[in-house]
Amino acid sequence: ITGFTVTRDAADPRHAHIQWPHTTDADFYIVRYGIAPQRLFGNYQVYNADSLDIRALNTGVKYYFTVDAVNGSGITRGTTITAR
Repeated sequence: ITGFTVTRDAADPRHAHIQWPHTTDADFYIVRYGIAPQRLFGNYQVYNADSLDIRALNTGVKYYFTVDAVNGSGITRGTTITAR
């Protein structure tokens, strides 16, 4: 998935809203996040939606996010973006 956005709540940076464009080819999505581009160890599987709210981040830490699309053919890795 490309073209997704991550918005951290200015009032409470522990919260982030991730939104991506809908694709009809995906059965579900995997939203991965972490503190370095190669350390995206947190993840959520998302079904029947094109957005996710994460409410478990640390304040004062820069996070990296990616959204992968999954279907019967496998996983299509998304691009990684940074959110402060």
